[in-house]
Amino acid sequence: MIKYLAITLLSSSMLSSGILLADDFEIIAPITDVTVYRGGGAKITRTGSLSLPAGQHKITVKKLHESILKQQIQPQAAVTGSGVTINNTKFSTQTSVTAASAIQAELKSKISNIAGRIETLRNKITANNIKLSFIKTIGHRKAEKSDRLTDLDATLNFVGENASKVLFSIQGHQASIVVLNAEKQALERRLKESGQARTDYKNAILHVQSDKAQTVAVSISYFANNARWSMNVAADLHTKEEQLNIALTANITQQTGENWKKVKLTLSDAKPRGYIGDMNVHSQFVSLRPSENLARSAASIKKAPSPRQKFSSML
Repeated sequence: MIKYLAITLLSSSMLSSGILLADDFEIIAPITDVTVYRGGGAKITRTGSLSLPAGQHKITVKKLHESILKQQIQPQAAVTGSGVTINNTKFSTQTSVTAASAIQAELKSKISNIAGRIETLRNKITANNIKLSFIKTIGHRKAEKSDRLTDLDATLNFVGENASKVLFSIQGHQASIVVLNAEKQALERRLKESGQARTDYKNAILHVQSDKAQTVAVSISYFANNARWSMNVAADLHTKEEQLNIALTANITQQTGENWKKVKLTLSDAKPRGYIGDMNVHSQFVSLRPSENLARSAASIKKAPSPRQKFSSML
């Protein structure tokens, strides 16, 4: 008798305080925002809305990208509203099973693994290019400060040897990328020929509490590989008008398997979760001298011996 009374009192207190029992909601959130990183990868945000009554509820965001949990950067969930808190977030797999699903799952896993290895090699190439630029900078600085021929010759040898090692490493990584791309393409052909496509999705399950009835925005943000952008510089010189037009354009490529139509697109030169700095635009030098002066200047540069040739002749 006491137990029943306690349950009755608990239920009455929950109703009087405005806390309701949990309701289940399901939404499909379209892609609304994409941030593409110049070094590779993209942050994708899906956003949907629903009318949420007061109380504790379970919200399932359906049909998210299957690789949402395979990235180093963990996905994030947010519910925007007044007095709304997320108590728990977890992900589950929603699989469309076909006869060839097991084979396709294995092929997709291998393709994903190779894509990750390719991305790692590209990052190593980027790091080596930075190292190569640093080595060249050291060589220029030492050459400017050195007054002795022996010091300059040693500096040139140092730069040459170390630059050769870095270039050899870059070439090795590039060759590995070619081989891995061939393996990836072969696996993709096998996947295409394996029968009806298997579709795997991830569902995000959010346990939330709302202090009042309201319309809330539910968003899921996650990182995806196989996306990048590069910058192009185009110059148009009008000699009669003495006007130079310079246009910056971006080439954006992505093979994430998702449609980016009608999304808010942002280009970033920073690393994910790294320092957000200014755009790293390489210097472009434009001369507006008459063409005959440019021709004479180019001819003189071509005839002039290199610094190393000068020192060799002096010896």
